[in-house]
Amino acid sequence: MKNNIRILDCTLRDGGYLIGRQFGKETIEGVLKGLAGAGIDLIEVGFLQNYDHKPGSTIYGRISEADAFVKQIKAEMPEVRFDILADVSRYDFSELEEQAGFGIDTIRVCFFKWELEEAKTACKTAADRGYNILLQPVDIMGYEDDEIKALAREAGKMGIESFSIVDTHGRMYLDDLRRIFEILNDNLPADCHIGLHTHNNSMMSVGLLQYITEINTGRRKLILDGSLGGMGRGAGNAPTELGAAFLNSRWGGSYDIDILLEIIDTFIIPKQNEAEWGYSTEYFVAGYTASHVNNSKHLRSKGGLTNGDIKNILEQVPPEKRGRYDYDLLDRLYEEYMNRKRGEQHG
Repeated sequence: MKNNIRILDCTLRDGGYLIGRQFGKETIEGVLKGLAGAGIDLIEVGFLQNYDHKPGSTIYGRISEADAFVKQIKAEMPEVRFDILADVSRYDFSELEEQAGFGIDTIRVCFFKWELEEAKTACKTAADRGYNILLQPVDIMGYEDDEIKALAREAGKMGIESFSIVDTHGRMYLDDLRRIFEILNDNLPADCHIGLHTHNNSMMSVGLLQYITEINTGRRKLILDGSLGGMGRGAGNAPTELGAAFLNSRWGGSYDIDILLEIIDTFIIPKQNEAEWGYSTEYFVAGYTASHVNNSKHLRSKGGLTNGDIKNILEQVPPEKRGRYDYDLLDRLYEEYMNRKRGEQHG
């Protein structure tokens, strides 16, 4: 099983959105060592960005800054792999250091639909400098089927290890996953792995994780993303511990659940005093309207709006703008909506 289905934990990356990427040195070291000790296959250390790294942050300006956290673990457990996510719009790949052989071995290349050419260049640079590549196209649900097919064929030329199905807004259902998986399976090279990165806006993240193992039926190697306690922006991600327990129970996994629980108790639960994540109707509305969760949070903060009001306002945002957040536009739509609502109440 370990060779065919692997878990990638992205707590230090996705969870970092909630706390300004400031986990602190002790938590970073504890989470990395704990995940490795529990047998997690790939561990994401954070973000690679054009940024001056600060102590305790999981944003790194150079690979060597992240290597400092993982080289000792890698020396003791060489089978554990470490990756870092680089968004093509936030990192200059010409600055990428050569893979050192004792630390970060994988780059997750993240890009929006309109950034494919930049992603191609980024992947070539990363491959030339010795890294494995996980391709992370944002919001696969925002692609038409023909676009997914074309993207898969282009990805096959990019020297990638894995292509991730990314449900950015948490709006994917089982039939969506099957349709997308089959398109990718038919159009990716035979040795390319398929990954799954979910968000829990519709409370489907764990179900999707389980379902992809069923529909795959041994056809490809899989990489399943999760985060400890589901820690992540908005509704959060599939919980790593639930994915590990499922693979142990149904696919012959050997992940140490006791260690995962210990890390959660020690490092993740205390973060709930600083940040909030998990399912809420507010985040369902964001997913339902294919909107970034910051849009719904911004509208909620203004007060006086029901979930239905938030949905109605988000539906007035042009679809191509919902994946990011334009607070000036939201404020204008809010004022227009409230003016109409007041007029109806007094008309």
